[in-house]
Amino acid sequence: NVTVETKDHEDHTFAGIMFDVKVKIGMPMDYLEIQAISVRGDLGQISVWHTQDTFNQKHEAKEQWSLLHSHTHPKSFRVLRKLQLDVPVQLTPG
Repeated sequence: NVTVETKDHEDHTFAGIMFDVKVKIGMPMDYLEIQAISVRGDLGQISVWHTQDTFNQKHEAKEQWSLLHSHTHPKSFRVLRKLQLDVPVQLTPG
């Protein structure tokens, strides 16, 4: 279970974010499983998508993406809201 706490000055908005998650080679594990992510802000309708390997060069390749979460969430500027993934993502080292 990993929690990354960040300071927020409520001075920005997002239409979407994309990032890669990788597991280092040599870690003593078979896989890392992501079951949820947590966010805060003026939330509303939020969807979470997944693609294999990297998001680079796939921004508009809809057939390469899988929808993992799509729900409406209330505003929450101070408390993190958990977005439970409908299907967990398993990542192997490398």
